[in-house]
Amino acid sequence: VAETFDLAAGGLRAGGALRLDLAAVPRLSGRVRADSLPLPLPYPRSPDPLPLDWLAGWTATVALAARQVVVAQEWLLEDASATLTLGDRRLELAGLAARLGGGSLAAALSFDAAAWPPVLTVRATLTDAKVTGPVFDTPLDIAAGTLDATLGVTAAGFSPAGLLASLDGQVNLAGRDGVLAGIDIARMGPLLAETDLRAALAGGNTAFAQLALAAVIFGGMFI
Repeated sequence: VAETFDLAAGGLRAGGALRLDLAAVPRLSGRVRADSLPLPLPYPRSPDPLPLDWLAGWTATVALAARQVVVAQEWLLEDASATLTLGDRRLELAGLAARLGGGSLAAALSFDAAAWPPVLTVRATLTDAKVTGPVFDTPLDIAAGTLDATLGVTAAGFSPAGLLASLDGQVNLAGRDGVLAGIDIARMGPLLAETDLRAALAGGNTAFAQLALAAVIFGGMFI
């Protein structure tokens, strides 16, 4: 039993309380709170098998909280909390709540390593996120506004590349009072002449009151 612990390692600052029960199937329980929680960003096209052996032979239920979550040295989430559970080679992150871009994020993630191949499931909802710069870093992008989004995806594979290639699901995006960068719809003209279309698609910005986007993901590709 660690009734109170403090840990500092690199960019990680954490503390909490943990209990390890060395029964026939060891069980870890407790709570961990981090001031800053740095997470690595794995290479999504890596063909190397995921290290899954550590999921076997023990169970866990740990409450997690972090003032900030940093991914690839970028500040991603604020005031994050979730419950991590492990059992029968199934890892779950349930009840994830956090602040993202000034909005509210609610999500759940599960990874079932007992399935053949292992199955990853992610569900997420984002509301009232404020956009102050390009979202997707693409020629046609949302540069400003307030966004709501939902995500529901599943994937199956033994490696990051396998999971990416089998990714299926749907993304829905709704924006309001924003700016669409990369296109100037006002320059299209009423007759949609080729010269006007080229001018409109050559760049510029278009303000919008409402924007809705829906994308289906199949086999790792947006369609």
